[in-house]
Amino acid sequence: MKVFTLLLILVIFLLLNGCYTVSKFASRPAYIKFSGNIDDVTLLIDDVDHGLLLENRKKNYVYKYTPGVHQITLLRNEVVIIKTTVDLKKGKTTEMNLP
Repeated sequence: MKVFTLLLILVIFLLLNGCYTVSKFASRPAYIKFSGNIDDVTLLIDDVDHGLLLENRKKNYVYKYTPGVHQITLLRNEVVIIKTTVDLKKGKTTEMNLP
């Protein structure tokens, strides 16, 4: 019985430790860095409006976002200047240069 109890405790410990490790690495965000002329540019990610770049990030034009494939749309004066699909990688920065 003692051996069974010790084995059960060991298995539970290993499972909990594995879940913590997976969740720690799964939660790492991806980043999008914008450079170039960002004046009056509105950011949409997957058709969700994230506002003007200058208003949201006065000094740092890097956005933290969920890793994966996303559609990025950039508008200036309500005209599309960039519409592209990007694959954002965990812990990596994807740079977009605006005209």
